[in-house]
Amino acid sequence: MLALPARCRAADVVDAAAAIEVGVTGIRRYRVRPDSPNAERLVLGYGDLADPLIDDAVARLAGVVHDVAGAR
Repeated sequence: MLALPARCRAADVVDAAAAIEVGVTGIRRYRVRPDSPNAERLVLGYGDLADPLIDDAVARLAGVVHDVAGAR
């Protein structure tokens, strides 16, 4: 799980990440109460990613979070 900066919406990061073929999911999907505190988090999974590609995926996701945070 990845907590996002206060100015980031998980949905915006999920959409921006998908545009560069990095798949993440917002935690709201798995919460009983989607409006609960700490709802702006991402669920990360590496089960379908070859180990050598993880560093690149993490770097690309970091760039997306940086870009989305800067846009707000």
